[in-house]
Amino acid sequence: KEWTLPCGAFGAYALFVPCLLLCSANMQLTLCAGALGLAVVVCDLALMVERYIAPNEVIEGRTGEAPFLQDLLVVLRVLSTTLAPGVMATFGGASFLAMTSLRPLAEGCQVAELPRLQGEGFTAFACKDGFVAVDMQVGVEAWQDEKIGGRRFGFAAPIFSSREASQSGTAPVAWAVKAGSPVRQSICDDLAMQTCGFFAGRLREDWQNFPAMPRFGQAWGYNITHFSAEGMQQAAQDLREKHSLPHADAVAFDGSEAFVVAEGTTEYFGVASPMLYVTCTLLAVGLLDRVMAAAHVRVLAFAIEEEDSLNAEYNQLVLQGVSELPAAEAAEGGQGQGQGLWAQVDAFWNDPLNTSKLHNLEQVIHPVLPPPSSARLSVRTSSLAPPILAATSLP
Repeated sequence: KEWTLPCGAFGAYALFVPCLLLCSANMQLTLCAGALGLAVVVCDLALMVERYIAPNEVIEGRTGEAPFLQDLLVVLRVLSTTLAPGVMATFGGASFLAMTSLRPLAEGCQVAELPRLQGEGFTAFACKDGFVAVDMQVGVEAWQDEKIGGRRFGFAAPIFSSREASQSGTAPVAWAVKAGSPVRQSICDDLAMQTCGFFAGRLREDWQNFPAMPRFGQAWGYNITHFSAEGMQQAAQDLREKHSLPHADAVAFDGSEAFVVAEGTTEYFGVASPMLYVTCTLLAVGLLDRVMAAAHVRVLAFAIEEEDSLNAEYNQLVLQGVSELPAAEAAEGGQGQGQGLWAQVDAFWNDPLNTSKLHNLEQVIHPVLPPPSSARLSVRTSSLAPPILAATSLP
């Protein structure tokens, strides 16, 4: 019975951790994470209520001096390991960054290979070359923002193999897109790489299954889900017409070119990067906390059993000793009660530790062995006497 709540909280939390980190994958994981988090909170609060039922002397540090403060700390601990990670994983973008980090990465590539890599199913890339011509970008209407009552724009800029290629009038090898804000130069986390980022179509495909509310994730790039493939193609077509850019490899535009978010992980996800570290830390602390709670409840149960057994043995011993006190002790106690207040004061002054009663109780528990009889001594003496006399009669 003692193991039910702490083990239930540990089991639910062990399932809550992966479901929360991967909740951006689909609606089922999101609902599962919410249900498991609620179960963990219920188990922890039930454990807190049990602290009022169990004896205070065997409960961890609960002296009754500040119960409200202790309960407040428990509630804050529960919320900081369930609700806080949940908010950071969803609204803070930690789960989206975790899911994207698990996707395949094309490292050490060239930007000319981006269309092929997009078709092979890669989500992220880190290329050794490339130049994003941000000064040539254009914006197109992408989606309707109900809160501001207007249209939001998506932006696109051409990507060339190098700066020299952008000035020579060659065709762009890919298109850098951004929703809600202009395209920026690519800043890679790995300084050895020059152009890095994510394939826009792959991000839209992975993130559109999440049940997001309006203006969700604007601080870390969720707006890319509002920039449709048709809008990206329209922006690329406007760029060609505005700057007279040729098609790649003299092939007519058919929508098969690569559209990428040409920003590094830290640059694009922004606040989601530290949120992921904080979320993982809080989840690890919560998991260890519930492991310790399950182990501690078992230790408390063992301590209670030991204390009950010791109390039972002690009470039985005391009752047995009191019942076997000599009749003279009981008579002496009754006479002492009749002597009045001065007799009690005299006994308190002359015998403060009540040694007489303790001595009588000790005699009951450990009776004194009777002394050896005189007959046995005389027989033993007589048996030893003749050899001694014989020894003395020798010359």
